[in-house]
Amino acid sequence: MKSIEIGSPPPINLNISLSHRVYVKSKTKREILKSIPEDLLIEIHIRSRRKPNYKIRNLKGERLRDFLSDQYTKNELIEIARHYVINGRKAAEIAKRISKPSGDTITGDLIQYFPSSFVGIREVRIRRTPCDLCLINVDEKTIWAIEVKAEGDQIKRAIRQCFDYLLWADYVGVCITSKRNGFLKGLPRRVGIYEWDDGEIRCVRKPKLNKPDAFVLLDSIPLQNLKRIAHRYEIRASSVKKKTINDLLKNLDKNQISVSFIENLLENANIL
Repeated sequence: MKSIEIGSPPPINLNISLSHRVYVKSKTKREILKSIPEDLLIEIHIRSRRKPNYKIRNLKGERLRDFLSDQYTKNELIEIARHYVINGRKAAEIAKRISKPSGDTITGDLIQYFPSSFVGIREVRIRRTPCDLCLINVDEKTIWAIEVKAEGDQIKRAIRQCFDYLLWADYVGVCITSKRNGFLKGLPRRVGIYEWDDGEIRCVRKPKLNKPDAFVLLDSIPLQNLKRIAHRYEIRASSVKKKTINDLLKNLDKNQISVSFIENLLENANIL
């Protein structure tokens, strides 16, 4: 029997057609795993950066299949079998096709999706909820808050998080992977929906202009910076933060408050 080297494709059988997918679907996860060489399965798992992967090289036979059966869905195993048997792909190519995108990957693609007039800031915390990606449209002086939900994240939390972002952002959105759509019942209609699919961003629903809470905007600014804002507009500042905020609310319009909030964000954040 010829041995198959790690990552090498099997001989291509020209008689195999897409009916193989139907055949594989009738099999259990363990049966699918048995049809693929163990060395190739281990290499695919490591290259796709699935966790945990520290012990997989020591597993063989049933123990290996038990481990992988818990780590992969049946659809993922069907994809591995299809690429291996029909297309003869190597381990690196198969791993690339089944690897789960990280939040950082999706965030990076989102930044590239928006025009150059947008400045990106990661992990902005206003009040209690950190926002994955805050975008500032420098030309229009507007603030965008986008929650990123990669596979494996608790996706239902996005609804509560978006309600929090509506307190301070002009536009709010959530970005999900193409495999996670259909969950968004209860999401406010003002919130936009973006979909990530293999490096491409698609706008499913555009976000609508929101009215941020002016008090929340000013409350997120340190007292020292609030005093500086008051001095700029010739408003008497207090040593008590709440009184200073109230004085600013009485004397500044919405645009002045928004600009002050943006300036504070840019001054204290790590720009991407």
